[in-house]
Amino acid sequence: MSRINVAFRPKTLTSFLLLVLAFWGQASTAQQPVAASLPNDIGQQPLTAAAAPKVELHALETLTLTDEEFLTGAGRGQQATISAALRIPASSAERMPAIVLLHGSVGISAGLERWSRELNDLGVATLQLDSFTGRGIVDTSADQSQIGTLTMMYDAYRALELLAKHPRIDPARIGVLGGSRGGVPALYSSMTRFQRMYGAPGTLFAVHLVFYTNCNTIYLDDTDVADRPIRLFHGTADDTARLEPCRSYADRLRAAGNDVLLHEYDGAHHAFDNADAATRIRLEQGETPGFCALRENPAGRLVNLDTGRPFTYRDACVRRGVTLAGDADARAAAVEQVKHISRKLLESKSCGSSSLLSSRTVCGSRPPRARSPPRKSASLARNALLAC
Repeated sequence: MSRINVAFRPKTLTSFLLLVLAFWGQASTAQQPVAASLPNDIGQQPLTAAAAPKVELHALETLTLTDEEFLTGAGRGQQATISAALRIPASSAERMPAIVLLHGSVGISAGLERWSRELNDLGVATLQLDSFTGRGIVDTSADQSQIGTLTMMYDAYRALELLAKHPRIDPARIGVLGGSRGGVPALYSSMTRFQRMYGAPGTLFAVHLVFYTNCNTIYLDDTDVADRPIRLFHGTADDTARLEPCRSYADRLRAAGNDVLLHEYDGAHHAFDNADAATRIRLEQGETPGFCALRENPAGRLVNLDTGRPFTYRDACVRRGVTLAGDADARAAAVEQVKHISRKLLESKSCGSSSLLSSRTVCGSRPPRARSPPRKSASLARNALLAC
């Protein structure tokens, strides 16, 4: 049996217990996914003792905020302690890049474990956040109102701050990856406004990797983002998070001179990246606000453009019934792109560990052309160049 080193850093006994329970839940999820979770091949290739990553468990102090509290920076919110599992692959490098992994509405799933393994195998550390357990939440798929949409972005900034201080992690090479609900913080944490409000001084995510998330909210100053690559991955058949708002947002970002690329996968559904290709699940009670059109007003309230009133999950645009389905070709294409970006994070060390990734080039090298998925000809990328 391989041995995994675990370092505990809780601040209180309560935090310690929450942390252990959360980590135990992560391990259990990987072995016995809940019904709403999607199967994958995690565990088919067991790690050897030499290759096993070191695992550190961290208690992360954060806040639980309503969307209005987050947007206005009112300074309120409730104190919360969440868990974070840091996996550090075996490496001779003094410092290495890392990716923060953000879960979706079902919480920690085997799909995130699979991404962690893919990245660890490349030599990239991963920090997997559990934003639910410490807050007493199990699953929000049938009731998205249990936690504000933007609270997980505050968590992501705290995770970035934690990693930036870690002796084995290069603070200039920390990215973020999230899907579905977790894709919202993965995407909008790029906004300059939010970075100034909640990010630790001198820290920025090096790249934003966003899977099938809702882009249906227009925030104030949302095209003013960091000079870092933003990469979106979305299926054309997604009935949970619609593709068209992400097309529109990507176009607005690009028009403002930002480095954004939207990969579209023809016929792919929600959660295409972490499911067996033969699996298709219909969650009849799954709740999605993806068909609403929202805009932040100057007072920091999210307004439903159909009603002109503050948005609630009781609005008619909120629908039930979502489809989750795997797609082997779409996943393979997305993994290829994420691995390419991760390799660039590794190679960027030659520029000096203090150099942040430029969205135009990495270490002065010209970016390769983005490739469409090796499947249906209708699949396309929204931009010809992949800058990172």
